Order: sequence, then structure tokens, then C-alpha cells
Amino acid sequence: MTFLSLLFLSFRAFTAVTGEDDRLSFQELEKRNPALLAKATATQLGRRYLKESGSHYLYPTGKLHNQCPGEKFREDPTLGGCSGFLIGSNILVAAGHCKDYQANGCSDDAWLFNHFSKAGSKTHMIKKSNLYFCKKVLDFKHDGEGDFVVIELDRKVLGVTPLEMDLKSEGKKGDPVAVLGYPLGRSFTYTPGGRILSKDKNFLRVDSDAFKNNSGSALFNIRTGKVEGILTNARRGLGLNSLDGCGLTKSYKENIVLVNRLSKINYLKKNYSFEKENIGHKLVNNCKNKITVVSKYRQKLTSDWVTQINDLLPSEEVLFDDLRTNQLFLNVKNLNGKTIIKGRDFYGFINRDREEELGFKEVVLTEDYKICF
Repeated sequence: MTFLSLLFLSFRAFTAVTGEDDRLSFQELEKRNPALLAKATATQLGRRYLKESGSHYLYPTGKLHNQCPGEKFREDPTLGGCSGFLIGSNILVAAGHCKDYQANGCSDDAWLFNHFSKAGSKTHMIKKSNLYFCKKVLDFKHDGEGDFVVIELDRKVLGVTPLEMDLKSEGKKGDPVAVLGYPLGRSFTYTPGGRILSKDKNFLRVDSDAFKNNSGSALFNIRTGKVEGILTNARRGLGLNSLDGCGLTKSYKENIVLVNRLSKINYLKKNYSFEKENIGHKLVNNCKNKITVVSKYRQKLTSDWVTQINDLLPSEEVLFDDLRTNQLFLNVKNLNGKTIIKGRDFYGFINRDREEELGFKEVVLTEDYKICF
């Protein structure tokens, strides 16, 4: 084989897409740019500690509480508290436990954007243009069913693109995620390397290196380029060294992070077009006898073609909950091998051995599909 032949074969190999098709356009890359995402995040300050100084405010800084020598960031001055992020030009969301908004309102709430460098040693100088105040609490919850606050700021945050919310429930188990926020009172930190473990009615559970002190941070889905929810609690944090009494970073095999899903916040549901979560479609055997259903479809997460074979007794059903679209291709036979459903919309094989090519009929699922209805 000549060198040119090898080069041609190598080129063909590299042009194929294996596994999930994760190719991104320039515009999609921009949506995942950590520098742009950082601009839409803020850290919480106490308004009563601000001191005016011309076009700036002065704000006292602190230190991380009694960390052990050698701990990362031990010497860094701290500035903020919780994190928050923009989902509208002047709409910010954060964790509900960051302040007792229900009892005390938000008159003492201030939010600092563009805090990217280390804080000053004793006081930090803040541009007035980077500081915003809470005008109104639009929604709040802090109990077992939710941990969030939705805040209207006193003015629009100019020059910043709000984070795009996952309005279509595209986030799935296994998706790679990053946390955007201000851990331990430090400047902005981008923490990738996490993954979605599970979701329930109101929360996501994520394996991430985020700290407990990351409350209010955005959970950003790297695959979709959209924000999934608000970090409310994490297992990782500062544990006590029993010998010396100082703080040590403590982690676990899985650093479980709890995230309040944006799609479960009433104010957001009323004001943004969240789609109902697709719980899947059922294919029902409405025939009098057993049938064999061969179905082909594109998988939601990977876009791979999937062939599925199900033998269904009368009234039995099969659930399809991982369709990329509502498009399904069917070939159905009864117990005697007689074809009930076939078509010319797609020709394909049951197995990798390509033993028998079948004709499939396209079905667009808008509701449960009954065979022999």
C-alpha cells in the first residue's frame, strides 16, 4: 500500500464521528466560553458594610476561617458570601438560604459582578458600576421542596449576556457540568469535571468538586451550553482536623452536590416558556395476539441509531423515553410471522449481521401509539 493510500485512509478515519457527535460550531463554542459565563455571575455582599468613596465603594475583607497550613487559598482575603447569576437583564437567582428573605426582605442585599481578581488585604475597592442592589424578591423558598430566591435588581446589568436556561429539559444523566461561582468568599471560579448523577422532582444530584460555600452558583451543562439550576448544598467542604482544630479540605468518593432545578421554580415557570419534561411515549399492543415489534430511532443523548426488538402480549406496552425526536420507525409482525406494519420510509436490518432487510413505517409520536387499534 502506498503512502498516499495510507494517508487517504487515515483522513477518512478522522472524518468519521465515533460515539456522541460533540462537534461544535464557533457560535456554540462562544456559549461555553468561561470568561463570558463569568460575567453573568455575581457574589453577595452586605449593603450595610459598604462605604462610599467617590466613584467606588470600600468593603472590608476577611480571611478563610482557621484553615490549616498548606491548604489551597489559605492566605487569600475573602470578600463575598453566596453566589448568584443572571437569567434576565436584571433578574438574578441564588440559593434561598443565602439570606432570610422571607422575614427580612432584601434591603441589605448587594451583588457584585466582575470580581475576578484577588480581594484587597483589608479593604476592597469596588466600582459602583459593578455593584447592584436588590429591588424586590420575586420568588423565594427554603425547605425540603426547594432552596432558591429570584431577585429583581435595581437596574439592568449592561454589557452582559444572561445565562441561557435549559427550557427543554435537555439535561440528562451523565452530562458533563461545571459550577460557576465564588467559593469560600473568593473571586470567580470555574469548576468543571462534574457530571449529572440523577434528577428527581425538584433537584439534580451532581458529582462535582464544588464546595459547600458555593451556594447559589450556577450549574452549567457543558454538553447543552445551558444552565440547569442553582447549587444549594455540597458534601465537600472544610472538615475539622481533630488533632489541631484547624480546617482541612474534605472530599468523598463521590462529592454529591444538590442543585435546585430552575424548571421547578414557580416564578420562572410563569414567565419563561419551559417545556414539559418528556416522560416518553408508549407503544401499546392493542391486538388480540402476541406481536413482535422492531423499532428504530435516534437516541437523544448520543444521536446513535438504536434498533429495539420487543415481543408484546395483548395489552402489553413498551416505553420510549430516550427519543431524540418523536420520530420512530416500525416493523411489526404477529405470532404467525404475518406483517402488520411495514413501510418504505426506511430500510434497515434487525442486527449487525445484516441478515434480513426490513421496510419500516415512520410514526410521529404525539401521544401513545396503539397497534391494531
